[in-house]
This record gives sequence, C-alpha cells and structure tokens, in this order.
Amino acid sequence: MLSKHVIQFFRVMAGSTSTAEKRAALEKLLDENSITYEVTEHPAVFTVEEQNLHLTDVKGACCKNLFLKDKKKNLYLLSCLSNAQVNLKDISKSLGIAGGLRFADESTLLECLGVTQGSVTALALYYDTQAKVRFLCDQRLLDDSFTHVNFHPMINTATLTLSVADFIRFLSVTSHDATPVNMSSSEQST
Repeated sequence: MLSKHVIQFFRVMAGSTSTAEKRAALEKLLDENSITYEVTEHPAVFTVEEQNLHLTDVKGACCKNLFLKDKKKNLYLLSCLSNAQVNLKDISKSLGIAGGLRFADESTLLECLGVTQGSVTALALYYDTQAKVRFLCDQRLLDDSFTHVNFHPMINTATLTLSVADFIRFLSVTSHDATPVNMSSSEQST
C-alpha cells in the first residue's frame, strides 16, 4: 500500500516534464519521509568514469545502474558498485531468468522510470507506480559492506548520498523490494 506522501508525489510527477522538477519532487519525497541525504553537485556525467572524477570525497559506495529486460520483456533495474564487472549471462542464470538479460530501450526507460540514458538511478523506482520493474541490487549495497550509497537524483548533474538504512526505507516507501545479487561471484567468473 502506497503512503499518502508517495501518492501525492506521483500526482506531482504526472505533470512534471523537466528533470529539475523530477529532482525537486524526489527530494520532497525524501524529506517528507525523513530520509536524510547529502547532495554533491557536479557537471553532467554520462559514464561511471566521468562520475568518479567528481565523487572522490563522498562516503560510501558509488553505484552504476543498468536498465534491462529479458526475452519476455520483463523489466529490471540493476544497481551495483560502479567498478563491478557485470556479467548478464551469469546474473540471469543465478536468478533463473530464462532467455537472459539485455539492455532495454530508452523509450521504455523514460516511460517506466522517467529518466534517460546517463541518468539511470535506483531513486527512479518511485516513478515505477505500476511495479513493472524488478529491482536487482548488488548485495554489498544492502548488507554491512558500506554505510552509504550514492545515486543520481533523476539527473546526472548531481549525486545524492544516503545511508543504507535510508535507502532501504526509500525502497519500502516506494513499495519496491530488492532482489539481492551476488555480484562478487559474477565478477570472478568473467
């Protein structure tokens, strides 16, 4: 069941077209749910390498996010450490996803998560009001490996730092569960 804050947020998002409005609405949702975060502003970044140049002083795990689909067109968002080697075949096999995982197209990304390539973020899960996207998450982002995680706030000119506990609360507020993925075993097999 979605909270009144999330429902109000979705109403705002329905009329939002700019990334600045989406970012403001996201930050309002976080504030209204007492989810604390720190903001690092930076130039637009389109790759993990570019992002890492601007995040040398942030605490916690810097993340990359991949929007994926399977053969049956089920949708997935994978969040993992920015330096993780992603083996989609191994991840598909470990999760029992028949037909494997591949990248989804940008129009589906925009429709389902409200962002474009270069701005993909786990924080866009709030936009997934119909729960079309299954969230896959490197288990190291959820366990005690890190105290904080870093994601774009719907735009690639900033990064939000949240505690792992607040990130898990965000997932709950948006009615999403994380499917843990053992990325370290995937990395070892590549």
